This record gives sequence, structure tokens and C-alpha cells, in this order.
Amino acid sequence: MNTRNTIITSFFLLIVSVCNAQKVIGKVTYNATVEQTKEYKEKYKNKNTSEDRLFKAIEKEGEKFNLELVFSKQNSVYHLIEPMNKDSKSQYAFNMAKIIYKAGNKFYYSTKEKTITKEVDFLENKYLIATKYDSSSWKMLNKQEKIGEYVCYLAEREYEYLSRKGKTMVKQTVWYTPELPFPFGPAEFVGFPGLVLKVKSGTIVYNAKLIKMNPNEKIVFDTVKRGKKISQKEFNKITKEAKERLINN
Repeated sequence: MNTRNTIITSFFLLIVSVCNAQKVIGKVTYNATVEQTKEYKEKYKNKNTSEDRLFKAIEKEGEKFNLELVFSKQNSVYHLIEPMNKDSKSQYAFNMAKIIYKAGNKFYYSTKEKTITKEVDFLENKYLIATKYDSSSWKMLNKQEKIGEYVCYLAEREYEYLSRKGKTMVKQTVWYTPELPFPFGPAEFVGFPGLVLKVKSGTIVYNAKLIKMNPNEKIVFDTVKRGKKISQKEFNKITKEAKERLINN
């Protein structure tokens, strides 16, 4: 590459960096837990089987999760920070926790486009599944709860999704605070009139454990999406065909 091309390339990269640079105005770290229902307590009370020990190890991993939400005025990125140097036993529990707590994907939200993009790794391929944000299924309730120093309000809905058992209905609740008037939250729980501090989806609970507004430390805010753009319907077809091949082989 000659000097002229090097200068042009460097200038282009500088433009890209400037265009992608966004001022981070907030960072929230969440963990994941399981709601201690009556059925749950009865199932795991005073048991010490290998299955129960594994599940308790998975619970501990979820509690230690650093699910990071970083946001500017218009965009947010949410993903799990992968820990370093885990032994094989704890790494297995960690990987299982990622599946159970649905924490393996990366989410981007654009307030300008009203679009949630999920970055999914499947069979060594990376896919981008974009959906338009729709708030019509949520009921905004005048119920308050204080989380940390913030007064939060409740929103809830009945949500249908496709699981291994087929179509499944689950109740979801969100606690958001208008005191931090930013429409961001973990995963696809966005678009509320305040920052989301707590989510309950079925028995899985995501809690904000650390909130930093206008943080001083250098934070990587990577809004560059990597992967093949497909619809949720197309991705469901890919996963279904992969499972059928696995069964037939």
C-alpha cells in the first residue's frame, strides 16, 4: 500500500471512529436470580443430589453475572461480560446459567429507529434479528416500589414465546424509574418512561446492582452490529432444521 492510500485509509477509519463515537451517559450492571416460589422451595429444600448441587452452582453464577447495559442519548447496548480464567467445573455451570437465564445474546436498541436488534451466535454463525419496538402489550400500572434510592413504577404483560414445549405463555413485570428518564433496560425490556431497574420474566429476575450516571471511566460502547440480518421466522426455521438433523443423525 502506497503512502497516499495509507493516508486515505487512516482518514476513513478516523471518520468511522468519529461517527461511531457516542457519549456514554449511563451504565447499569444487572445480575440474575430465581424467584423463591413455594414450589421452588419444596423442590430444593434440604436436598443434596448431584442435580440439585449443579442447579445451586448455576444459581450462584447467575447472582455473580455482570449483565451490562451502556447507553447514550439515542442508543443502548446490553450484553453479558464474560469472566476470565474459570476452571472447567465453574465454566460448565456458567455456560448452563447463560442458557437458563437467557443471557447469551447481545441487544442493541435505537430510540430513533425504535428497533431492537438481537445478536445471536448459533452453530458458529452470527445472526442479527431486528424487531420494531411495540409497547401495546404492556399495561402501565400506578403501583410504586422503591429500588435503592429510586422510586419505580410497575408495568406488566402476558407474553407468548416459542419454547421446546411449543407456544408458552409467561407473565412479565418491569419496574422502571422516571427519576432516570431514559427508555433503556436489559435485553428487549426497553421503551418505558424511565430506566428499567428490575425485570421478572416467569421465575427469572434481573436486578440492577450498580448504576453509574455520567461515568468518568473509559467505557467501550460498541454499537457496530456483526452478523447476517434475518427475521425471527427465518432464525426459527434454521434452529428447527438443525435440531431435526441432530435427531436424524
